[in-house]
Order: sequence, then C-alpha cells, then structure tokens
Amino acid sequence: MTLTTVKAFDAFKDKLLLTEMQQTTVKSRRTATEGCIQDAFPSSSDLPLHSTYLMGSAGRDTIIRHLDDVDVLAIFNNKDGIFDRLYRYDSKKFLYRVRDALNSYKVEVVGARGQAVRLFYKAAPHVDIAPVLQWAGGGYALPDGSGGWLGGVKPWKQRSRGGVVRRPLWGCSSRDRRVGVR
Repeated sequence: MTLTTVKAFDAFKDKLLLTEMQQTTVKSRRTATEGCIQDAFPSSSDLPLHSTYLMGSAGRDTIIRHLDDVDVLAIFNNKDGIFDRLYRYDSKKFLYRVRDALNSYKVEVVGARGQAVRLFYKAAPHVDIAPVLQWAGGGYALPDGSGGWLGGVKPWKQRSRGGVVRRPLWGCSSRDRRVGVR
C-alpha cells in the first residue's frame, strides 16, 4: 500500500507502461507496417511514402487496457500536385488507394469516420494507419471520413528517437480544419 500521493501516482504510472514484450510487439508491428507501405508506395510512385510515426498510447509506451491496436501515421508526399489532380474533392479515393495497395495484407477501412486503414494480424494488436498528405509549407491533410479533408494539421516539432511522436499530434484551429478550394 502506498503512503503518499507521489508514490500512488508512481504505482499507477507503472501499471500503464507497456511491458517489454508489448514494446517488442509494438516495434515489430510498426516496422512491418512501414515495410508494407514502403513496398506499396516507393519513391518512384506518384504517391511516395515520406515517413511513418508511431502515435497514440502505444507510441507513448502507455496503455489503458490490454494492447488492442497500434496507431501509425503514414505521411505521403504531394508529388507533382497529386492532391489537386486526384484527391482534393474526394479524400475517400485517397484512403481507398492506400487500402487497395495494402489489400494483400488483409486491410479494411476502419476508424473514426473512415479516417484510417486497419492492417489485421492473426492476433492483436492490429495496426491502424492514418494516411496523410504532406503540404510543402508544413502540415498535413487527413481524410475526414465523409470525402472531405481535415487540413492545417501540424505535428509538434519534438520527436523522440525511433520516429515516435511524443506529444499530441493534432494542433489546428477550427477554422483551419476544412481544406477548401484555394
């Protein structure tokens, strides 16, 4: 039994941390996912993968319950203005392109309002991939689930080693959220 508030919070924090086995699983899922996406979207593609980041509770090495999923942000380059040419008015087309390219890995569109692609494994944790298009001036466009886009999305600058986002990812005002016609 803990006798101080500090010790009680330390004990609580210890319960939230991923075990070594869970950390190993998270790392392997991220590495495998990045490999799958990189194979499907090489630098020669018209939609090349720029990078991936681990985010969410697994990215912070914490859990609230058993480890169900691993959240990965997949950042794609807006090569040759592909956003304006193909996806500006239909984010579902972008999301489905990512899904279809990963189809051999048993994926299905899932997540809050269709903003992610899920990569299923035989056993949990599964991987939720949030694909975004990178803006040349900074920030990202994330499918909003209804065919539109959430825009002005910028990650925090601070990152830890291993490409893990350590701070909240989304930081945009409500008026920056919709990407409209310029």
